[in-house]
Amino acid sequence: MKKMTFEDAKSYIKKNLPLVLNLEFGIDLKGKNIKCISGTHEDNHPSMSYYDKNNTLRCFSCGATYD
Repeated sequence: MKKMTFEDAKSYIKKNLPLVLNLEFGIDLKGKNIKCISGTHEDNHPSMSYYDKNNTLRCFSCGATYD
């Protein structure tokens, strides 16, 4: 069995981002904003959105983008 490389893991997580966030952190991305995961600002009102077209998260408050 081939050992998973960092790039393999990153690719898997990116392809399955909603599932990984739900299973690992209890975050549900179904059509709603979530609290920002960057930790650089207090997010009292969920300001991070998920874009399934390119599997990214973007915070409209602090500008952070994650893939």
